[in-house]
Amino acid sequence: MLVSHMVEAGEMTGTLPTSISHAALELRRIHELRQKMIGVMIYPLCIALATIGITSGILLYVLPKIIPLFESLDTNLPLSTKLLLATHYGVYHYGLYVLLFFVVAIFSCIYLAKKYTHVKLFFETIMRNIPFLGGAYMSYEMSRAFRTASLLLQHHISIEIVFSHLAKGAQHVSYAKLYHQCVDAVSEGATISGVLSISSCVPDLVADMCAVGESSGNM
Repeated sequence: MLVSHMVEAGEMTGTLPTSISHAALELRRIHELRQKMIGVMIYPLCIALATIGITSGILLYVLPKIIPLFESLDTNLPLSTKLLLATHYGVYHYGLYVLLFFVVAIFSCIYLAKKYTHVKLFFETIMRNIPFLGGAYMSYEMSRAFRTASLLLQHHISIEIVFSHLAKGAQHVSYAKLYHQCVDAVSEGATISGVLSISSCVPDLVADMCAVGESSGNM
């Protein structure tokens, strides 16, 4: 989508070679940013997988060997121990059904998110509110979108057309809606920073920088 925007901007302004060069450079930067995001995600993913593996090992292999010891004790077990034993019983007898349920639930959520816009919007809202991951998610989208906007503005494309392009190329419903709101704000004579400042999709820094750009006339 970035390439089509830059080619269109180059055709409109008569600077097609420069636009293509900028597009190539920006695609490389986006690729590098994506690689950094993947690198950031690897560590917590490994920790999560290790935690699941260790917990599963304890429930399936360690607990069965010490359960007879607990049963032989003629005493009232602590609540935490009772919960641990109940979890083992559930995983041991119904683990396959639970796994099947989660697989079906995941594929159902993916299907519903692709088919229904409001479902996808719901999952995007959850994603933005996950600690650490939510901030990285918003930073990546804002970085990608505003790099594109910067390049288009440098080619003297109007701010309204720029945000229209961003809305068309947005990969997430919530951000497409936000960019459409920015277009409406520009057409009504309002400020873009005003729209960004009240949106939960945008970090405060982005709205503040946009406000500074609007007040100084140097977007």
